[in-house]
Parts: sequence; C-alpha cells; structure tokens
Amino acid sequence: MTDRMHISAGERGQVREFAVDLAPEEARAFAQAPDDPFGWPLLDALGAEGLDPEWVDLVIPRDLGEMSLSEFLVEVPGVLEASLSGDRARLDALTMPVLVLPSQAFAGVAQELVPQAPLRWIGTYTEAGTPPPGPPLRSTTAEGQISFRGAPSVPGPGLRLASYVVAGLVVLGLILLALPFLESRP
Repeated sequence: MTDRMHISAGERGQVREFAVDLAPEEARAFAQAPDDPFGWPLLDALGAEGLDPEWVDLVIPRDLGEMSLSEFLVEVPGVLEASLSGDRARLDALTMPVLVLPSQAFAGVAQELVPQAPLRWIGTYTEAGTPPPGPPLRSTTAEGQISFRGAPSVPGPGLRLASYVVAGLVVLGLILLALPFLESRP
C-alpha cells in the first residue's frame, strides 16, 4: 500500500480502520506497544512519527460474539452510523484482526502515514457528534484570538463523585480546625 494519509495536529473525530493480515496472536503482539518505543512494529508499518498506545485498539471479529464489527464500531469508538452506510457489509465480512485508530491515537501530532503490510486500510469514519470536516476558517479579525475547540465537557459520574468527596473533606477539615476554638469558648 503506497497511499499517504495526512493527519493534522488538530484532527479530531476521525476513526481509521486497518485490516491486519496476521493471525490473531501475531496481530496482538504486532499492535502491543513495547517498552522501547522505537521497536514498535505497528509504528513502523503505519509510517507514523508517534502513537499514543492508550488509543490503539485491536479487534478480533470472532471475539465479538453475536455483535458485528459495524455494530462494535458504532458502540465502542462511537462511529456515526451514517458514515458506515456504504461499508457495513464489507466490515461485517471481515474475519481478520482490525486495528481501530481514533484521532486521539495520534496525540495531536501532525504526520503523514504511509501504511504498508501487514496493514490494509479499510476506511476512515466520523465519530458521532463531530462536525463535518472542512477547511479551517480564516479571518483577519480572529487573529490572535483563542479558538473554540469543542463543547465544554460535562463531568462524568466518577468526577462528580470525586468533587463531592473533596468538598466533604474540606468541610470536615474546617470543622476539625475550628473545634479547639469552639471548645475554649465559655
């Protein structure tokens, strides 16, 4: 495969799928990030400058049970169903391991990918909630201004609970600090 793929530094909302032409056990070893980042076969096969291993996902279709690969892609990385429409049958027919790389896997580093064996590009799909890609907006009035990168995040239940616990500990600490002063009052 000699097709080049450009990853921009600000890319978000894209999920790239690659078939991995290896047996499942070999594919797992291939996709697993080693302790030495310069000896990662996946990095070499992608022709990538860098990858965040936390965002690299290898899917073995047979391990999905009753779920099809297209259903998995909609559920787990959150691919927009409409972006899969023309590829559903082809995706669901795959039996070989599939590498799933969302934009976050490239850690905001602009780079050119030149995928080669054992990787075969399947497609690039849009995550749900991502505005359609387009050229960057240019305006002389916006120069030097802070750009809006996305909607403000809403804390999940774990973060919300943690903030309640911290607030409770602060209140308890204040009470314990004030207790000696309250006891000394007549």
